[in-house]
Amino acid sequence: MYCRNCGRENPDSNNCCIYCGQQLNDSPSANNQQPIVNNYMYTAPSASGASVAALVLGIAAILLFCFGLLSITCAVLAIVFGAIGKMSGKAGGGMAVAGIVLGIISLIPSVTFLIMVDSIF
Repeated sequence: MYCRNCGRENPDSNNCCIYCGQQLNDSPSANNQQPIVNNYMYTAPSASGASVAALVLGIAAILLFCFGLLSITCAVLAIVFGAIGKMSGKAGGGMAVAGIVLGIISLIPSVTFLIMVDSIF
């Protein structure tokens, strides 16, 4: 049977909830259904769109390092969106930091590759 106060399941033989101490109702039809506790559904905090964009652009910049300007553009945008996502104060700060780090890390091989290709031609 479920406690109407805290929503946790209790053995059928108990008269009181073992978790919160609330007296359990003796009506079998009311106790065998799980109640809605506090009349609301929990929703996880949503991440900032800029944080998600920073992470995606950082990954794209790493994967596209041999495409020179495209990779540098993705890396710079990852850094910018990461900074915006970090300053927004919403959830997803870890994604924003990861986007910034990936953007910075991808700039090194991208610029090196661009210089090497430019010196060859």
